[in-house]
Amino acid sequence: MSIAVTSLSQYDDDVWDFSKDYHAVRTQCLNTIRFAGVWERNPKMREAAKAFAWVRKNGTARQRGCGWGSVRTNVMRLAVFAQVLESMGYDSFGAVTAENLDVAVSYLPNTRYGAKILGQAAVLYAMPEIPQVPRENPFRGRKAHQIIRQGKVESTEAIPDSLIQKMVHRALEYEKRMPDLLKLWRSRNWRSRFAVERGITGIKGLRREWQDMQVAACVLILAPTGVRCSELLSLERGALECEQRDGIRWFLWGTVYKFHGQGREARWSCTQLGRRGYQMLCRLAPKEGRALVTNVETGERVGGPTVNKLLKRWMARQEWRDDGGNPFAICSHQFRPTFAQQIIAADPKMNEYALKDHFKHHDANMTDGYVGKSAGLKKLLYANCPGASKASFEEKMRKAAGL
Repeated sequence: MSIAVTSLSQYDDDVWDFSKDYHAVRTQCLNTIRFAGVWERNPKMREAAKAFAWVRKNGTARQRGCGWGSVRTNVMRLAVFAQVLESMGYDSFGAVTAENLDVAVSYLPNTRYGAKILGQAAVLYAMPEIPQVPRENPFRGRKAHQIIRQGKVESTEAIPDSLIQKMVHRALEYEKRMPDLLKLWRSRNWRSRFAVERGITGIKGLRREWQDMQVAACVLILAPTGVRCSELLSLERGALECEQRDGIRWFLWGTVYKFHGQGREARWSCTQLGRRGYQMLCRLAPKEGRALVTNVETGERVGGPTVNKLLKRWMARQEWRDDGGNPFAICSHQFRPTFAQQIIAADPKMNEYALKDHFKHHDANMTDGYVGKSAGLKKLLYANCPGASKASFEEKMRKAAGL
């Protein structure tokens, strides 16, 4: 079988229309593969992508072919990998080696979707029938999910102690500005003192300030709890609980989805910081719904990727920069190892099983991966909550773990 698809196949160079062969989808755009964008800018990659699609459809002696719907999805994932190579200055797949493959992987998301993207690249480099594929496979027998998992360690590093303090203090500054923001939201007076100071000249700037206020509230919840992003998004109105036995204790009720399928109800000690962040979200969320972290335009509950994107934008708008002069790229999951390390640093004798219960971990080994030798944040976390000392927090965690 020849794979010179541009001259021997029935498909056009720019658009492959398989609507006659694939009747499952009526929408025309889903019945075509368009070799535009990154493919149009890099002819060598485009020819390799067409050969890749042709082989995926018709199969080889080692692998069966797949349907057009799967081919279209695989080409779209390969296009993301091609965009990464393009950003690195490469114009063909043959320029990838085992050394620069790890650099390319660093541009991919450390998620299951990133593994799927890298998986299609692995399939491409395992096809000797396709031109431009180097003789030496850059993957060298490594699986895509293993490579992504290795890179995922970097995304869950603890936030530096000095930076997390700045983030919490800045979030508290946003809390002080909330009354002015709510007043501006109602009046839309772009000449008000608050609007002029914040550079808000229209509805677009007001929505941006509203999103920043939501992120600040999330920081106040994530810092003293270390909850997962899905658990943060599960918070609804009425989730705050106060216990006044042996001092004031604040808890947040939410849903744990990891390891529990449809989810199970759980609670986390949140201190006064978490309470203040929760109350900020309640004031920002639509009154007619129960979700707290919502889209400012539609009022619907947002997803985890949106939270991380807004967090990165929030960090970019601050004046903090790393050694290279770039904004710090922080994701919500980094608050988990940060919190774990602060607790252990505050009390080296802390019962790790109590910390495991607070994190809702399935195995104590998962908690071990979060514990490091970072300096403590205990003084900052409890500066605004005199009723929640380190000892009382540890005692409550021990009771929650049944120890």
